[in-house]
Amino acid sequence: MDTIESMREEFELLQTELNRVKNENIELNQNARLTRLYRDEIDTLNDKLTKMEKHQQELERYKERFNEFDTFKNRVEELQNESKIFFFI
Repeated sequence: MDTIESMREEFELLQTELNRVKNENIELNQNARLTRLYRDEIDTLNDKLTKMEKHQQELERYKERFNEFDTFKNRVEELQNESKIFFFI
């Protein structure tokens, strides 16, 4: 009877350990799934960041061009005024 009782106790311990390992496995699988989701989200955000940086660079180029055009516009106005003065002389 002692052998049966000790085997039963060992079985119960193994059953408890098996349940613990199953629960740990479930938790690890959930964590792995979340990790994949977070990694995908990070990839998406990195893509958006790259696009945003490109758009910011493009915007800066447009601002520079706008300033150049504004300078040219002012110069044309100056020349037009000078031209008017010369015609009145």
